[in-house]
Formats: sequence, C-alpha cells, structure tokens
Amino acid sequence: MESPKKQGAFEKVEAFIRKTLVPVANKVDSNAYLTAIKKGMVVMTPVLLLGSVAAIFPSIPEFITTQGVANWFESYGYIFGIISKVSLGLVGLYAVLAISYFLSEHYKLYTVGSMMLSAIAFLIVAMDVDDNGNIVASYLDSKGLFTAIFIAIISVKLYQFFTKHKLVIKMPEGVPDFVSSSFELITPTAAIGVLFIVIRAVTDSLSGGVLLPQVIMDILAPAIGSLDSLWVIYLVLVLRLVFWFFGIHSAVLSPILSPIAVQYLSENIAAHEAGEPLRHVITNGTLSAFANFTGSGVTIGLVLAMIISKSQRYKKVGAVALLPSMFGINEPVLFGVPIILNPVLMIPFIFGGALVGMFPMICMKLGLLNYPIFDPPYVPIFMEGFLTGFDWRAVIIQVIQVALSFGLYLPFFKVLEKQEFEREALLEAEKGNLVISDEDEQYLTDIDF
Repeated sequence: MESPKKQGAFEKVEAFIRKTLVPVANKVDSNAYLTAIKKGMVVMTPVLLLGSVAAIFPSIPEFITTQGVANWFESYGYIFGIISKVSLGLVGLYAVLAISYFLSEHYKLYTVGSMMLSAIAFLIVAMDVDDNGNIVASYLDSKGLFTAIFIAIISVKLYQFFTKHKLVIKMPEGVPDFVSSSFELITPTAAIGVLFIVIRAVTDSLSGGVLLPQVIMDILAPAIGSLDSLWVIYLVLVLRLVFWFFGIHSAVLSPILSPIAVQYLSENIAAHEAGEPLRHVITNGTLSAFANFTGSGVTIGLVLAMIISKSQRYKKVGAVALLPSMFGINEPVLFGVPIILNPVLMIPFIFGGALVGMFPMICMKLGLLNYPIFDPPYVPIFMEGFLTGFDWRAVIIQVIQVALSFGLYLPFFKVLEKQEFEREALLEAEKGNLVISDEDEQYLTDIDF
C-alpha cells in the first residue's frame, strides 16, 4: 500500500490559510452590513471627485498669473467653496443615505423610507445649532463618517424589526403603494426619533455637550490614526496581497479601509484649502495609483521579464498582459502565469509587492512627494500617480517602482523559466518516442471523422 505524500512547507501554509483566513474572508464578503458599507463607499466616488476638483481649481491663479484670471477668481472663487461644502462638507450625510439604501435593498425594505429614517437619525445626533438658531454642520462631513455607518445599520435594522413584527400601520387594499409605504413609516419614524433624541440627550449630558460623532472619533482615534504608520500600511498591503494570492479579491477589506481612506482624503483637502500641512498618505487614490501600480503586487517587473524571456509561452503571456498593466489590470498575470497559489512567486508577490507598492508613501513621509489631495478617475499609470498630488515627481517615483519590480521578480521568474524549459524538453522527448510515424500522424490528421 502506497504511503500518503508528506506535505511540504508551502502546502502546510496553504492549508492553514484556507482553514483560517479564507472562511473569515468569505464571511466578510457575504456579510450584509459590510457589503452595504463597501457599496456605499463606492457610490460616493463622484462626491469625492467633485470635492477634490473644487479644492484644486483655486490654485490656478498661482500658475496662470494673468490679471483676467485673478479678477475672475476674486469675483467668483467663492463658488468652489460652495462646491466643497456640498460635497466633502456633507460626506457623512451622503454615506448614511448610501449605506442605508443598500442595506434596505438587501432586506427588501422600502428604500426611500429607509434612507429618510437614517438621515433623520443622523441629523439628530450630528447636527447642532448656535445661539442664533443657525445650523452648525461641523459633523456632517468626514468627521461624522463612522457615526453615519453605525446609524445607517441601526436605523435599517429597527425598520426591519417593525415591519417583520407588523408594528406598522397597514392601509386597505387599493391604496397606492407610495401612500401605503408612507403610512408604514409612521411608527418606525416615531421610534427612531425618540431613540436618537434620547441618545443625543445622554451624550450631551455625559460628555458636557460634545456631540456623538466626536465621541466616536475619540474612541476610534487610535485605530484610525494607526493607518498613517508605515509599519501598519505595510501589514495592510501584505494582507491584501495574501487574499489575492489565495484567489480572494482584496475588496473584502474595503468595508474597513474605504471609510478611513475617505476620511483621510477629506482631511487632506481641508488642510490644503486652509494652507495647513497635510498628514495622511493612505487614500483610495494612493492605494490605486501606487500600491496597485500596474496591478496588485506591482507585477510590471514580471511582465517585462516575460516579454524578454526565451520561453514562447511566457513571452505570449507577457505580451498579452502588457497593455492591461498600463491601466492597473493584472488578472492576465495573476491567472495566466499563474501567480495565484504559485509557491515560487509567493515571496515576491506578497512581501516584495507590498514593499514596492509602499515605496511612494515612504517618499511622501520623507518630503520627496506631495501628499494626496485627489482620487483620480480611471486613467493610465503615471498619469494616475501624478494626479493624486499633482506632483511631477510621481512619474520619477513610479519609474523607480518599475525598476524595483523588475529586479524583484526577475530571479524568481528565472526559476519558472527553467521549469518551463524542462517541461518543453520533456514534451519534445515524449514526442520523439512516439511509435507512430510523422506520415501516419499526418494521415490521421487529414481523415474527416
């Protein structure tokens, strides 16, 4: 009887990951709350783009110094301030609306009603008024983002509870749906209003007038602030690539990373508008432009190594992968080489790819690259890096990334290339040992069965 094959080190690591990390990732990816948060953050991309543009345009007179441009901005420059206030200045409100929409959609609730309930609850705890009765919207921006997430979930779940247990007002048959749905909202609206008024009163009493968003921000400050540490950034990038290596899209981390990235971008833009130093390096723009430069794991070096390879197979894969890599798409490499579950490429992809992806962020910390103030739309590499901070040095930094990636992947690719040569030689040898002659093989090929 043949003894079972002994597991190697890689097989043991793979088995451990599949037993521990993969189930967690699958649960995160299928969790209704986290999925709603992820989708809600994606929906806010145009809002962030609009706010970023509004922050950039006032800098035009610094580059175009004509009197006409200066006069126009002196007369109409306030418009950009308005755009900034209605985009980034209300990002918390937009978040509660978007998240409650997707969560209520999951539970098959009345989506417009869910959004209204969540907005009411959020405004009760996040909005204030001054002595003159004017609205103070200080916490409707990114400072209220995490409060918005919690409130969206709580409000929708309360609404679901009322509908599930039939604690709503039901109208007779024949009443239009929009009227019936509106009456159904009466009891959950009253309950949510009372609940969050009590929460507001208790918070004000215990904190001496500090609003709930600030209390939550103070509690989460250590966790949120730690993402500015290079060590934490590296660990986060490694974790994203571990997921990719085992065939799990790194988007499973979006519900955690995206709210922080949105807050960091908003704070950087606010600091830029105020002429203050920028502090944050992690935004969705830097993750896309630098950490995922040419694709997760910065695989452009592997693509170039394949293009100059003597192996016909790898040369073809490299040629196919080159153009997508210019737009940050590297699925042809991940699945075509493949990188996924390939023990030879595990170290350069996960640990090396995270380091090369973090290189521009190290440069930001050293003052060699502008901090991010913009999340670029879908544009090619180099242009995307430039647009994150409007710094021409980003192009040079990314050229260095290409060189680092090539030097990182080349020695490991040579191992794959050697294995491919051995495989091709073995196939040729097997072909040479065939009993059938070339003439007979051609004859069988020509037969039309």
